Amino acid sequence: MMESIRTGVQKPWIKFLLAIVVISFVFAGYFTSSGLGSDPNAVATVNDDDITANDLNAAVQAEAARYGEQFNAMFPTDERRREFRLSVLDKLINSELVAQEVKELGLRASDSQVVSQVQDIPAFQVDGKFSTAMLDQLLVRRGWSREEFRQMVGDDIAQSQFIQIFSDTELAMPYEVEQRIALQQQERTVKAFTIKSEQFLDTVSISDEEIEQYYQSNLDSYKVAETLTVDYIELTMDDLAADIDVSEDEIKQFYDSNQDLYRAEEERRVAHILVNTEDKSEDEAKAKIDAIAARIASGEDFAEVAKAESEDFSAEQGGDLGFAGRGVMDAEFEKAMFELESVGDVSDVVESEFGFHVIKLLDIKDGDVRPLAEVKSEIETRLKNDKAEETFYIKKDKMAQLAFDRYDSLTAAAAETELEIKTSEPFSPQGGQGIFANAELIKEAYSQDVLVDGKNSSAIEVSEDHAVVLRANQHIPARTKSLEEVKSQVTTALKRKKAREAAAEIGQSLVAKLNDGEPVDAKLADMGIEWKEASNIRRNSSELGFDITRIAFKAPKPTNGVAKAMGSELMSGDFAVVQVTKVNTPDISKLSDAEQKQAVSRIQRSMGDSGYSALVKATRKDADVVKFEERVQ
Repeated sequence: MMESIRTGVQKPWIKFLLAIVVISFVFAGYFTSSGLGSDPNAVATVNDDDITANDLNAAVQAEAARYGEQFNAMFPTDERRREFRLSVLDKLINSELVAQEVKELGLRASDSQVVSQVQDIPAFQVDGKFSTAMLDQLLVRRGWSREEFRQMVGDDIAQSQFIQIFSDTELAMPYEVEQRIALQQQERTVKAFTIKSEQFLDTVSISDEEIEQYYQSNLDSYKVAETLTVDYIELTMDDLAADIDVSEDEIKQFYDSNQDLYRAEEERRVAHILVNTEDKSEDEAKAKIDAIAARIASGEDFAEVAKAESEDFSAEQGGDLGFAGRGVMDAEFEKAMFELESVGDVSDVVESEFGFHVIKLLDIKDGDVRPLAEVKSEIETRLKNDKAEETFYIKKDKMAQLAFDRYDSLTAAAAETELEIKTSEPFSPQGGQGIFANAELIKEAYSQDVLVDGKNSSAIEVSEDHAVVLRANQHIPARTKSLEEVKSQVTTALKRKKAREAAAEIGQSLVAKLNDGEPVDAKLADMGIEWKEASNIRRNSSELGFDITRIAFKAPKPTNGVAKAMGSELMSGDFAVVQVTKVNTPDISKLSDAEQKQAVSRIQRSMGDSGYSALVKATRKDADVVKFEERVQ
């Protein structure tokens, strides 16, 4: 298993997947907050690790994007969309369980794997080459250290490879391959029509008794969470910086005095020999690396010894790790590689978290000072931020003191700090949007001092460069909406329900007629409905829509040339009737070797998915999982 973790990341598709996952999640701020402490806005906890509302919102947006324009049609009501959010939450819980399992097993990616992965991400490249500056820009934006980011990427590599293990270890038997290929490549010729439920909305009648009964049966749907609206003033370093001017002379003076800051970072190309401690004691590993170091010192070729003895995937390349700058490698490894003075020098034995190394310096790229024109904008921003930071802390202290001294109003604090008093949208104790999703801000807003006693809050640090003072404006306790308030909503829900039932009733009657050999074309014409046909569609066809295709491959095959009809309600509430008029089963013997190999790969991946799902199910059964569904809006 550990070997799969080490080598699997070299597969092109895995590297491509990781690049997408890492960079999309990084820029969305979507790395789980697990392990950062209990969050009052958690929508779930998994063995005491939190999944927050922000985690869920980011995942919901990503998942909804996969549906594209079909999302609104497939999830037309608030109820259906809440179900969708809950299903995404389940996926997040499963993902967290796998992450914990990977950690429990001690699986990890090597330093060189992480370096390779980070350097291959296009967003961190300039002219096709890795840029430390691009990486640093991201880390500053997200407030992460390099070590934190490296840990995130390493965890993601290990988790992805753990999942891949299931596909790599499954073996499909010949008869299974034949059966699966026959099913996967089967083609069907289909006729179908859809009865739109919306055409019955104006024809169904709803009684007051039905409205009352539906309301009483669904009271939970009409609960309104406690909400609070606040007045607030906010101070941000970005806003302060935007109003600050920096002269050309200031920029030139800073550049001349700080040229080392604008020198391209030195990079070093090194090779190493690794002896890990995963399958041997530390003493055994140390003895082995000492023997290897002695061989190198006696004149043996470093690359040849690396190929024979190194326990890292880079062994095949003679231990060559390519170029790397500072802040990428393990701290002890990096210290040793930058202490080597000349190309060809070899280090003493170095111990890192991955084992013991001997390192050889292969090449050095010195950094040149970037011209002023290239860094002018960067310097201007830095000088603005420096001035803004000084102003920020002065104004923050003044804002906090005035808010405390004159606790019954924000007017004085706003006037003295030249800030505008704003009013929030209502937000619940589980949080709202933007800064009102911040746990500390929510806690302060719903505190005794603010909510009950009517005082200003303290200066709340939303982040290091963003502070807020607030006071309660309007508080609305939790309640259940009255029938009068929701009567229109209840009526609409009942009409939709009855319209779906009417569409299904007519649809089932037409299915019965078709299967009895009776004509239905006249009835369809009266309703303005037409048959749609598609020839030789496969399971992934979108020609008739995925819902219709799914039904078509569940529908019975023709018997003695006679098609049977099948009806089913669609996710939209419409009712579809499908007939399969012809089924073509592929002749497996006519498939090329490449096609058969591709099919086997797909089948093994599918079998691996099944094994992975079984593991998740078993892990979840033994885990302490708590879902706060009432917090899922």
